[in-house]
Amino acid sequence: MARAKRSRISSLEFESSNCGPKSRSLQAASSSPAGRDSAAGLAASLRAASHRDPETLLCPANHSSRSRWSLNIGGLVFAVRAEVPENAAIDHRSVFQDPFVGPYRPGIPVECRYGRVTMARRRPDFNSGRAWSGYREPGALRFVLQGDLPRPACELTYRVQGKHTGFGLVTDRDLELDSRAEPESYLPPFRYPLDSLATKLVLQDGVVLHASAVVIDGRAYVFVGPSGSGKTTLARLLRNDHSVLSDERVIVRGSPDGYRVYGTPWPSDLRAAENSSAPLGAIFTLRHQRAGCDRHDVEALDPADARDALIPCASITFFDDALMEMQLRFLQQLTRSATIRRLHFSIDPGVRDAIVAL
Repeated sequence: MARAKRSRISSLEFESSNCGPKSRSLQAASSSPAGRDSAAGLAASLRAASHRDPETLLCPANHSSRSRWSLNIGGLVFAVRAEVPENAAIDHRSVFQDPFVGPYRPGIPVECRYGRVTMARRRPDFNSGRAWSGYREPGALRFVLQGDLPRPACELTYRVQGKHTGFGLVTDRDLELDSRAEPESYLPPFRYPLDSLATKLVLQDGVVLHASAVVIDGRAYVFVGPSGSGKTTLARLLRNDHSVLSDERVIVRGSPDGYRVYGTPWPSDLRAAENSSAPLGAIFTLRHQRAGCDRHDVEALDPADARDALIPCASITFFDDALMEMQLRFLQQLTRSATIRRLHFSIDPGVRDAIVAL
């Protein structure tokens, strides 16, 4: 897991509660001379941080804490309540893009805690490869993430029970602590790819697209395609004069006046991620122009060709028949009613004129 960097936290609420014994990794660190030195330095840094930033909660010895905050993605609000490891300085914004994290408010509940995660003794109902495995349970879907780690790292359960619909997340405490080079930094548990997976599970009127999006004259222009097709290149060409919602993934949702495009907290090389939205202007599938040709060509697509171009770039929940059917139906409606074109482009700022001249 990536190491978190220290940063300021504001407008977050916390609740204190009793906690269990210290983690083995912190005990081992404090038992050696070097560990005692680092522990003393850690304590000093925590005391200094508490004076610098009174809005950052520092967990005192023999106590743990629970943080409350919200994550806002694509017009959806996840109301997160998360256990915080003891002796840790909380740093939510080091992992999430700042605009997407806010004060706690009602939304889709996400309860996060630390514990031991174990693999089921039966074959998974669906498997994404090395990243995660999924299991169907009565009234719930359970996802176990392991990747290249020696044992499962976390478990996300999605329960659909009327008013009690929501997510439960258990993160392996020892793996979480051992994977950090600096124990004073806290990695929020509900982060990518879990926030992305949760978004797809509750997004019933839209779809996540592997795409970049730029707002020009108040409308969002979406550029879809596989890696290397030019999504980030176009966003980089246009970012000086226009707002970039994302250079990697966007959410397209239905709205009373058509469709709306949202930025997401999952950027690529450009690190473009805005928690804002705009009405859909057009969707472009991308083709690099032939070498030596400096023209930008826009090619019309019929609904069938548009659908075939969008489906490989859409995050479809193939492991759930009902959700998959809903998302494919949305894509079919989108290709029939939205403006979708194929853009042959060169690396030239003049591509803007070709985009808006529809």
